[in-house]
Amino acid sequence: MKKPICFAVLALIIFSLPYTSWVWSQEDVASIDMDLNQDLSLDIELIETKVLEAGINKIHGSYYHKDSLWFLTRTDPTRVLKMDPQTLEYEMMILEGNNGADLIGVESHIFVITGDYPSKIIKINVDNFTVEETIEIQGINHGGSLAYAFDYLWAGGWDGKLAKINLTTSEYEIYDYPTWNQFHALEAGEEYLWGSCPVQNPLIFIYPETTLFRINPAYPLDYNSVTIRKIVTDDMVYHDGALYVGTENLIGESYIYKVFKNLTYIPATTKKATRCYGTFQDNSDSGTFWAAYTGSPGFISKFDSELNLEGTYQLPEGFNDANEIVFDGNGYAYITCFSSPARVVKIQYNNASS
Repeated sequence: MKKPICFAVLALIIFSLPYTSWVWSQEDVASIDMDLNQDLSLDIELIETKVLEAGINKIHGSYYHKDSLWFLTRTDPTRVLKMDPQTLEYEMMILEGNNGADLIGVESHIFVITGDYPSKIIKINVDNFTVEETIEIQGINHGGSLAYAFDYLWAGGWDGKLAKINLTTSEYEIYDYPTWNQFHALEAGEEYLWGSCPVQNPLIFIYPETTLFRINPAYPLDYNSVTIRKIVTDDMVYHDGALYVGTENLIGESYIYKVFKNLTYIPATTKKATRCYGTFQDNSDSGTFWAAYTGSPGFISKFDSELNLEGTYQLPEGFNDANEIVFDGNGYAYITCFSSPARVVKIQYNNASS
């Protein structure tokens, strides 16, 4: 008598999900081989390196905004840095929040999300480098990601919770999605908001997978999803009609996935057992994207839209585990290392202006 009850409950759960359709995983799609050890080099010049002071550890959130670099630390308490891109000198402020997860620039402010219970959105004035407002987002715990798109700030948290925040009134709505995992990354792409929810510890070792959500921002409960049987990166980029993500699996080969708007995808193996910490785009070059990789030292790679490897650049000795890449639009890039203390590498590529 138990089986009919179980099937009835399962059917009730599935058919009660609003406005939802599913696209299941497609691991039978042929992969594209890419060997990161092949002799492909990029025209890059090392400009400067910076080892930050003790206590400024594990940068997890990087942004270029209003002629400054902005960094957030995954520490308790969390710290935010405003760095001069010319000299790499910086100011630092300790925030009333723990486990910094992400930050983003909007007009004259920087917004930070913390990993508290509940999570805080901290609004920082760019000009005088002071906190203007702190909002506790009831319903968002262990915040993981931010995006500003479609005239709203979006904040992702644990248990598939997503907040849509009006920055004029500070009012927000919470939306719930069918996953117990964290919205680890958010990205706008054409008319959709994209979110990734990878399985968290300890299941990451048992059954690593990620659910990618494609969300209608006007009606956030109108969404579709696809499951990828990998742990995807907490930085991802959308360009040229597709979403590009890397994989952070602890074992096995690293992959790059190209996910199309209809939620079909192409996986590309790098044939290299290293973790990708994120994909990033230089907005001045729409035909390519970059990825940051772990290692001692870490390295970054550049790909075209068809997942062809254009080249790699290895960081200097001692600068391990490349985590995030920030572009300033002038031909310079800044790579952070997920280390204690945190480290920053400034490079020049293409034809940077002096």
